[in-house]
Amino acid sequence: MRITQSQVSLSAERQFSAEQSSTLRLQSAPAPSTEVTLSPAAHQPRSLNHMDQHVSLIKSLLESILGYEIKFWGFDGELTPPETPSSSPQAESAGFSLETKYTYAETENAQFQAKGKVKTATGMEIQFSTELSLSRSYAFSSQTEIYSGSMARPQKDPLILNYAAAAATLSDQKFNFDLSSDGRPQEISLLRQGSAFLALDRNEDGKINQGSELFGAQSGDGFADLAQYDNDQNGWIDEGDAVFAHLKLWIKDDSGQDQLVPLSDKGIGALFLGHAQARFNLNNSSNETLGQIRSSGIYLREDGSGGSMQQIDLAV
Repeated sequence: MRITQSQVSLSAERQFSAEQSSTLRLQSAPAPSTEVTLSPAAHQPRSLNHMDQHVSLIKSLLESILGYEIKFWGFDGELTPPETPSSSPQAESAGFSLETKYTYAETENAQFQAKGKVKTATGMEIQFSTELSLSRSYAFSSQTEIYSGSMARPQKDPLILNYAAAAATLSDQKFNFDLSSDGRPQEISLLRQGSAFLALDRNEDGKINQGSELFGAQSGDGFADLAQYDNDQNGWIDEGDAVFAHLKLWIKDDSGQDQLVPLSDKGIGALFLGHAQARFNLNNSSNETLGQIRSSGIYLREDGSGGSMQQIDLAV
């Protein structure tokens, strides 16, 4: 083909838009003291430069991640407590919560059009037109939550027995259970296969209904709860203690089905009441904390082998 004459028009257009937003919420724990004195600076908002070093470090980390300076206000006013420090436990657990959310979205579109007519050396005339459209979109969202002291995410501490696992692990799958025994179910993680809650069916209805039928869910110390049943004071819960025959392994599978299994069915002969503290976070693939191993102990099987028991703080 040989073109002798042509008339062609081309056009192209592009649209691009991007939106981003970030929010930051900082909240401090209530002051434990009932008496405070406001300094003159309390009447002026205070920048982050005057906050404690922990919050300043978090600000620096967030600025490094987001790529721009963060300016926010919090801890308005400077509280000066009485000269005599409070001995209240609340004073030791004071803390803060920091929640950030960042979203980014962009869209891009492009259109190309061509039309025209040509004449060839043979006298043929050709008219043509074509269109091309391209589009794409992208969205990203991230959220960070940091809790400290009394503002930390609440955790409950039931005793776990690993009957067919070296140590307890938690699943992303959740179930509702009244862990606090206050009539309000809470969402907690399932134990993975091989681990079970140590339970005592107090009302003998064949079910574990609330945290009072577990060890440690209310007191925060499952080993101490269990030690109350050591009738012969030998440091073990065994067949010499009346409670041993009534202890069960509460196993909940992935489908939500419950089993209450006597310790003897798993060949378990004695539970040691001693334990050692070594905290270890149980996180999922997104690094979200599902719970924390607080302390660990042992049990013995009838064949002489041993296994582990662990007190786990479940995030609720």
